[in-house]
Amino acid sequence: MAATPAESRTLTVGVPWFYSDFMSETPPSDAELLQKLEGRIEELAALCRRLQEDNAKWRARHKALSTEHARLNERARLARARIEEVIGRVAVLTGEKRP
Repeated sequence: MAATPAESRTLTVGVPWFYSDFMSETPPSDAELLQKLEGRIEELAALCRRLQEDNAKWRARHKALSTEHARLNERARLARARIEEVIGRVAVLTGEKRP
């Protein structure tokens, strides 16, 4: 059975995840805990910056693809209109009625 996120962060019953690096007989000092917390905050800030950059890239990619999609739809519409026009001319030349 897989551990839940809360369980995976607790190595020993009643011991929070941030104590995991300090599993010794003496509890960590406030300075050690603060240093550990600062490191984790820096990691999360770096992750946040990376995700923001990735998000900006994906938004730009989405905009480019949307523009390309609109351009291709317009080309398809124009091609359909030209084909309909040619079919109409052929029908007139052959004396057939269009359905």
